[in-house]
Amino acid sequence: MVIVMISRKADCGGSLITARYVLTAAHCISPKYMNVRLGEYDTRHPMSDCNDFGCRPRAYNVDVDKKIVHSNLEYDIGLLRMQRCVTFSDYVRPICLIVGKTFGPISLFNITGWGTNSDGEQQHRLQTATLQQLPQSRL
Repeated sequence: MVIVMISRKADCGGSLITARYVLTAAHCISPKYMNVRLGEYDTRHPMSDCNDFGCRPRAYNVDVDKKIVHSNLEYDIGLLRMQRCVTFSDYVRPICLIVGKTFGPISLFNITGWGTNSDGEQQHRLQTATLQQLPQSRL
């Protein structure tokens, strides 16, 4: 999970898919200056993420040098190419994409982010949740 920054302000989330590309929503892509924050856990403590068990390596930013929006805006898919490749670690790694294989229906999905919780409170630590797929008839 990465933070997509617009004009140095956290604006959206994204997923690292290769050492140089981030998948995000097309509506998150801006003509303004953009960069990506990698390795973040607690946005209140950007200089160090420490707890009783130790410290995580410091999160860092990489500038975006190319912005790609899917031609059909209905899909809301965007790609960001970072200025340089990043090095993978325990805290910075790509998502797993299944390519060239088919599989049955998936009923549970894991999501992550720093958004608001069910009480409307902004979360500063990276959150995770499992969602159940809704039938098309309920959408």
